[in-house]
Amino acid sequence: MSASSQSIPGQPLRLLPHQTAFVEEVFRPGGKKVLALRAMAGSGKSVAVAAVIQRQFGEQPQSRVLLLSPAALTRQFVATLEQTKVPVLLVDRYRYRELRNDVAHGQIWAQGLVAVLSLDFARQPDVLTSLAMTHWDLVVIDGFEGLGDVRREAVTTIGAVARKVIVMTTTPRAPLDVFPTNDTSIIEWRRGDLLDESGRALP
Repeated sequence: MSASSQSIPGQPLRLLPHQTAFVEEVFRPGGKKVLALRAMAGSGKSVAVAAVIQRQFGEQPQSRVLLLSPAALTRQFVATLEQTKVPVLLVDRYRYRELRNDVAHGQIWAQGLVAVLSLDFARQPDVLTSLAMTHWDLVVIDGFEGLGDVRREAVTTIGAVARKVIVMTTTPRAPLDVFPTNDTSIIEWRRGDLLDESGRALP
């Protein structure tokens, strides 16, 4: 089976060529710390990122992964990630309080788990402090085009403690004013790049 049509081992997601290429770029040795993925809505960004996260846990089961998105999309991401069979936890104020209560001291963000938070919740001072004190193996940020100044500051703070950052946006403007230019690689999916397994253009 060709690389463009293979399933990521251990889960049912099947990737199209542009999604497979993105996954490989994320894990390419010597690649940039920040990957900015620019693509139109409906082009498969969420599935590609879910495949990245699944592979991250396949290679490093004790990884810490953080996914930040607009509040309206958090449950959608959780549903997509559940297909990959990796542990995922949607964290709101109530669940965050539970996590704090379960751990009197030390690290509340567990290894081997994807923590999904809304951008607005993540920027709350106590939550942001906790996130910024954690080493994240992978941070995924969706909805970058909707970030205001406060959210952008939060993203910068969290990104600084991450080994790898993926930023997803539908706008043509790259987020180079948030992350250092020399640390950022831009990947753009244009309409002509979106092909099916047979090489035909997607509708």
